[in-house]
Amino acid sequence: MLNHLPSLRIFPGRCAHLSVSWSLEEFDEAWFVKFGLVVPESMTNAVPKRRAEFLAGRYCAQKSLASLGIVSTDAIPINADRSPKWPVGIVGSITHSGHYAAAVVAHASTFGGIGIDTENVVDVAAAERLKTLIMTNMEMDQLARLPSTRTFAEMFTLIFSGKESIYKCLRPLVGTFFGFHSASLVGFEEVEDDKGVLIFRLSDDLAWQKRFPGVWKVRWQLDAQYAHTCVDIPVVCESNVRNA
Repeated sequence: MLNHLPSLRIFPGRCAHLSVSWSLEEFDEAWFVKFGLVVPESMTNAVPKRRAEFLAGRYCAQKSLASLGIVSTDAIPINADRSPKWPVGIVGSITHSGHYAAAVVAHASTFGGIGIDTENVVDVAAAERLKTLIMTNMEMDQLARLPSTRTFAEMFTLIFSGKESIYKCLRPLVGTFFGFHSASLVGFEEVEDDKGVLIFRLSDDLAWQKRFPGVWKVRWQLDAQYAHTCVDIPVVCESNVRNA
């Protein structure tokens, strides 16, 4: 069954959100009917793990929307870029990793965009293997100079997740794909033992960069298994993009 979890302390106020855990061994296709969720055509031939992840994420989104007073039997469609297609007037984000899933939604009058992401903390070998795909040389130099009690594997996972959150937040606004090197870590803060802020600077080679703040603060939280990140954008910045 889907088990509701305590809320992460990095989610913003004035939004609705839900986090759950689940077990693949307990997953039952009947859950789709039980929770009133529709399996999209693109998921017809997906493996059980992918279908379970989809269900858990959409369940969180459905319950979060209900908390905003939006109750509908319609499915949340999938956009061409595989992102959720939210109801008109709503912004949000869904994430799932391992046996964890979460969703955050808010009225578009409150936030121009929201991005959340959760990743299993990778091992050192994976971090070393993937670091050049995710991080620039300047970013790796910066990381080496930052004071932190975190391991390289934890920092790598946080950076990866932070960039995913930025992408999820900005992609619906800019309408185009951008890669991991479009944001670079320039600062790191540990507010508490298990949470803090990642500070990123957006690259100058993107035209839309001028419409947003150059520096972004992404909130992070770590637990024994996962790295969680969240970022949101003020409505004023979204208005700049719409009117540009």
